Amino acid sequence: MQRLEWRRFEGVVAAYFRASGYQTKSCNLGADGGIDIYLYRNNELEALVQCKAWSKTLVGVKETREFFGVLTLHRVKLGFLITSGRFSLDAINLARQIRNQGKCRLDLVTGERFLGFISQLSANQQNKLLEFATDGDYSTPTCPHCGIKMVRRSSKSNGGVFWGCRNYLRCHQILH
Repeated sequence: MQRLEWRRFEGVVAAYFRASGYQTKSCNLGADGGIDIYLYRNNELEALVQCKAWSKTLVGVKETREFFGVLTLHRVKLGFLITSGRFSLDAINLARQIRNQGKCRLDLVTGERFLGFISQLSANQQNKLLEFATDGDYSTPTCPHCGIKMVRRSSKSNGGVFWGCRNYLRCHQILH
């Protein structure tokens, strides 16, 4: 799970929810307004999903608060903030506080817990999800602006390594 690049991670999350009976609508590239996936049942919006493919960095209270704001803005009572990694203690406490106040159900899902969700699917559904997750180049990041695979580059100023868009000069997106 932690080796999946961000766009593939979002695709796997959407595929999981489809296998679980939801209709899904994924957001396009670019600014997504804090929503990666809309979840519907019987054509009614039921939940929103924000994905963070962060295996080395904890998802913090800032991201959790922002997602709660998105849920409130859209008047949605169920939200899934899903990461390939883990959440900070402050983020966990904020989500608990939001639930206890009855404002909405903000479900923080770690990578480990998400794998547990997948294990509840049928063997056939699990195999399809694994095939999708590992098909082709699943670890090279996708440019959030152009939608193409990025390339590993070195900084001329400090020698640091980063991912840069193949369309450099037209697109200046980088990922560290």
